Amino acid sequence: MMKNCKELKTVTIPYTVQEIGQYAFDSCSSLEKIEIPRIVKTIGHDAFAHTNLQELNLPSSLEKIGYSIIYGVTRVTSVNIPKGVKTADVCWNNDGPFAGSKVNKVTFEKGTKLIPANLFSNASQLREVKLLDEMTDIDSYAFENCTNLRSIELPISIKTIGDGAFSGCTSLTEVLANKKITSIGKNAFQNCTNATIKVAKYTDSMKSFTDAEQNLEFSNLEYTDTVDKVIEHEKSTYEINGSSASSYVVMNLDYALKQKRD
Repeated sequence: MMKNCKELKTVTIPYTVQEIGQYAFDSCSSLEKIEIPRIVKTIGHDAFAHTNLQELNLPSSLEKIGYSIIYGVTRVTSVNIPKGVKTADVCWNNDGPFAGSKVNKVTFEKGTKLIPANLFSNASQLREVKLLDEMTDIDSYAFENCTNLRSIELPISIKTIGDGAFSGCTSLTEVLANKKITSIGKNAFQNCTNATIKVAKYTDSMKSFTDAEQNLEFSNLEYTDTVDKVIEHEKSTYEINGSSASSYVVMNLDYALKQKRD
């Protein structure tokens, strides 16, 4: 479309356009501003790669994002994801839409329920993610290899975490989960060697996840070594420590205690 237009600085896309094709403005190295119509549904891969964009405002109509859309763009450091986005393309090397960018902060439009598969795959600069209380699902590999992501709080509304959702997040140190999670996919936290996942309450779904999917080890499941104290299950917390040699995480249960009644 406009690929390699070195002098292009500002673009206003006509309001009849519903799709921005792959490489549309790739290597327009002087491009600083682009106005995307509110009816655009698809942005193709590398659409704004190697430009000089200062910000990227994604329209609420957006449904599909190609991989590496702002690859090599250094001035866009934050994005807001529209609630209608359901599909994120991934390259052969698992690069998602924000791979190769400087995006370090992500927010979501109110009403967002799903974080699509691969949406932030290989977004290595991502550090800050604010999830919404209404979100229910984090799809497979959504945050794969976000190597600068240090912590994340999963709202109580989250029910499912897909396969490999946080795999390769090597800087991740803390995940605050909730008792309503019903499904955690295979290798969801693979190679998160510094991570501790804290779950507010032990549930059958967590036991199923650790027994069947991850070969996690349990400790202090029923009682402590002290005979005059019992586990107060309502106040129990769970920690998954990802430092095991097999790259699987090891779950240790740290229960609050109360005096055993006669």
